[in-house]
Amino acid sequence: MKITLRSFQGIAPKVAPHLLPDSAATAAVNCRFTGGSLLPWKATSLLGTPLAYPTDTFTDASVLIDASGTADHITVTGHAFVSGEHVQLTTTGTLPAGLALATDYYVGVVSADKITLHSALPVGAGNMVAITAAAGGGTHTITSSWPPYQTIFRYQPDPEDAVIWFGWTDEVQVARGPIPNDWYQRLYYTGNGKPKVLNEAIAATGTPVYPLCFDVGVPSPTQAVTLSVTGTATDSDPTTAITRAAVMTFVNEYGEEGPPSPVSNEVTAYPGQTFHVADMDQDFVAGDNTYVPMDTKRLYFTNTGSSGTEYQFVEVVPEGTDTTDVTYAFTGYGAVLGTDGWVPPPDNMIGIIALPNGSLAGFVKNEQFEGTGNTVCISVPYQPHAWPVAYQFSVAERIVALAPLGNSLLVLTDGVPTIATGADPSALSIDRLEVGYACTSRRGVVDLNGTIIYPCALGLGSVSLGGSKLVTEKLFTEREWASYLPGTIAGYQYNGEYVGFFDSSYSYIHDTGHPKGYPTARATATRGAFIFNPATQQFTTFSEAGVEYTAGAVYDDGNKLALYNYTAGQVRTFEGGSVATLTWTSKPLLTPGDTQFGAIRVYAAAYPASVAIYESGTLKYTATVTSHAPQRLPDTLIGDHWHLVISGTVEVYSVEMASSMEELAQPERG
Repeated sequence: MKITLRSFQGIAPKVAPHLLPDSAATAAVNCRFTGGSLLPWKATSLLGTPLAYPTDTFTDASVLIDASGTADHITVTGHAFVSGEHVQLTTTGTLPAGLALATDYYVGVVSADKITLHSALPVGAGNMVAITAAAGGGTHTITSSWPPYQTIFRYQPDPEDAVIWFGWTDEVQVARGPIPNDWYQRLYYTGNGKPKVLNEAIAATGTPVYPLCFDVGVPSPTQAVTLSVTGTATDSDPTTAITRAAVMTFVNEYGEEGPPSPVSNEVTAYPGQTFHVADMDQDFVAGDNTYVPMDTKRLYFTNTGSSGTEYQFVEVVPEGTDTTDVTYAFTGYGAVLGTDGWVPPPDNMIGIIALPNGSLAGFVKNEQFEGTGNTVCISVPYQPHAWPVAYQFSVAERIVALAPLGNSLLVLTDGVPTIATGADPSALSIDRLEVGYACTSRRGVVDLNGTIIYPCALGLGSVSLGGSKLVTEKLFTEREWASYLPGTIAGYQYNGEYVGFFDSSYSYIHDTGHPKGYPTARATATRGAFIFNPATQQFTTFSEAGVEYTAGAVYDDGNKLALYNYTAGQVRTFEGGSVATLTWTSKPLLTPGDTQFGAIRVYAAAYPASVAIYESGTLKYTATVTSHAPQRLPDTLIGDHWHLVISGTVEVYSVEMASSMEELAQPERG
């Protein structure tokens, strides 16, 4: 009797184990299936620790005890902590009295060099920890214990520039600016407050890790300019009279122009007179400097005497200038005002992506229900600051994610997907698919060679220009797929394969007392990763000892994946290290009646290779094979219900197990 495994496949839990083909697995970890052989994936490698949380030290001499017990300060020169930060203390000696080890504290920032510690939020005097004595000796360490980053991003404006890593504890979506050869190297992101934009000049400034940024958009001036006429007319013939009204716009440092101000009053001038323009709004951001700074203002006049006609460009007005004059004889009218309706994106827009036509797209978050709405927002092509209300449209179900699909926009929802098609964002054709699957995770959406693959309740769904289908239909039912926590899956493409991470701690308990609402607690987590090849239908899980990743904190640059290992503040490169240890478990291999196996042979690219032999679920023997020659097995291997577990770091071509050495006499390569 002989058992031969000549090729290897991944798992298919939907199929009963005894009905699987002999080459299929009932469990596969770190297995790569290439041409039928069994190959291990590589482990990750350390890229660096650019996202470690702040740590600082102090000594007893740094503690200032206030006699009233309400202002006990600790001097930590040049600290990087922020108000409300969650920390714990360790020491090489004894902590000052009033402080304890393994205890949660919250930082109050007194100055750049002084902090206070608080037992709870908010960080007011009522929660301040009273330090009663500063005598303990040793060096005391303050370590931030904020929760893991949920988003990381690698920013390198040019190949010769240093790499900057951004990290957010929120689910943030990042899109590169759509401007060709963008001098400013802009990035746009949503999910961390209002939609934001940053550039190369400011990216590395501000609080460490979180980038300094501006709100997206250019606001409209809040007040109308005032027109008046000065000078003495040289001709009072009514046919020479011209009537004008005016509007103005702001232009920021990027050269982006915003929507116009309210319309001014109308005035009439005659030859020899001048239009005097006053009250040009100086409140670029209405007292809240959150937008890209203003550079200039642009003035527009009507050119046919009616305020209801189009406005044409007159002149650029420098920042800080409140008045200007335009003569009756002025003839240099320029382009027609084209920014009417170019408003900033909604404050609650999330899910930003870049489209092939040069637009950005996002969708509105429904704050009332702590979920998403059903409205899609699109920017003017190549004008990422301008988001006209006329470019918005709604779909039937609540939106989960957006994705470019060819020259169209795919809207994935909690129901059937919708596709928006058209070159003009104001005149899109909106088509709801007849068949489709509800998307369960925004971060699980992946573009694989023009096909959008995403997690749903039944498995991985897909939408292409050819239609929609369930790509894992042959592998999983809803019951088996549930163990991969489809509501938390973050997906990425790697060499044509879908790499998914899932994490039950992805939903946090947020502390509303913190100024930014940072999470302060998370449940015991179930985490994991898997790799799926849609073309070959091979599925394996992926794990690495001592390394834990948050589901979303992965950066995908199209060529490699960078993973955030939250337990050490590290960023690691996927498939960057030595080979990982694979484990492949066969289906039940049944024999007609009790059979004794006495020999085994493994063909592999290198040795040793390990094969554990189980009978009726009990481990009977582990064979460590050191060459392709047949190897004897102990005479105790008798039974009728077998399965084999192959493990190691080498590529395996085939495994044969027979009753005797004679049965393996002739080579039988798989």
